[in-house]
Amino acid sequence: MSVEEKGLNELKFRVIYLKDGLAAGSFFECVGAEESAEAVEPETRAQEYQSEVDTQGLVILDFSAEDQKEQALEKISAVCQKAMIPVYAAGNIDEISDIGHLLEAGCDLVILNMVKDSNQEMLEEASETFGKEHIGVYLPDYNTYLMQNEKYEEFAGLLFLDEGRGGEEIAEETKLPVLIHNEGEGSCKKINFDRAMVESTITWADFKTDGNGLVPCIVQDHENGEVLMLAYMNEESFNKTLESGRMTYWSRSRQELWMKGLTSGHFQYVKTLSIDCDNDTLLAKVAQVGAACHTGHRTCFYRDLVNRK
Repeated sequence: MSVEEKGLNELKFRVIYLKDGLAAGSFFECVGAEESAEAVEPETRAQEYQSEVDTQGLVILDFSAEDQKEQALEKISAVCQKAMIPVYAAGNIDEISDIGHLLEAGCDLVILNMVKDSNQEMLEEASETFGKEHIGVYLPDYNTYLMQNEKYEEFAGLLFLDEGRGGEEIAEETKLPVLIHNEGEGSCKKINFDRAMVESTITWADFKTDGNGLVPCIVQDHENGEVLMLAYMNEESFNKTLESGRMTYWSRSRQELWMKGLTSGHFQYVKTLSIDCDNDTLLAKVAQVGAACHTGHRTCFYRDLVNRK
């Protein structure tokens, strides 16, 4: 059965090529095949990618020299602290402690290079220590997977290959998600992935909607509890929110779906979704990029009507 026949999702991840403490312009700069362009801070590159509506995750490929490992870890940690989407890391992994440091820095998953004998040897220990859902493996080609597929299926949570090395074919045989790296575009596509970015414990059918099939959604900042706005959801926008991990609403005035931040870049990333006791009102706690209000204010509730001390 092909990936298309499985009907599974495809997610876009952008790649940060980390070298000498900075984000290089491309993979080819890191391997010396292109002249270096102006590099930027990894945090800056991460924020740029995070503002893209179709980017659902980041992959940091670390090309730093051995003596720059500590500096690279600091840069990766800085990216993770501000990331609102999953962050995967690969490169410069020599010991089991390197995996622990990357996960402690905030990475969601660490990818081991199966070309390195030391990484092959630590795979089982890494999986048992940190959980297979936090461990991925880089495979050079389809044949490498075939030779040890049972091992990778048991101890890895993701398979990572370069484009044209058999990733699509592997996805037809494995239950694991497959991440395929396009060196020229500086991006990856994640296929064989049959889960939404976030999941709900109940379905839309359990909601009590109004006469137009809508429920109100109160939106709070997940860090300080500040009420940012109130909007409405229908079934389509609710499912889109789960699928994308970004708050998506139904505009009553325009009668259309709208993802918050699509035009402004001020996305709202879902942290939690809660339902009230009557199943007719949602509470969303989000990581807000920029202003929540179209006026430019952080919150739509910026005008006090009564303020008793």
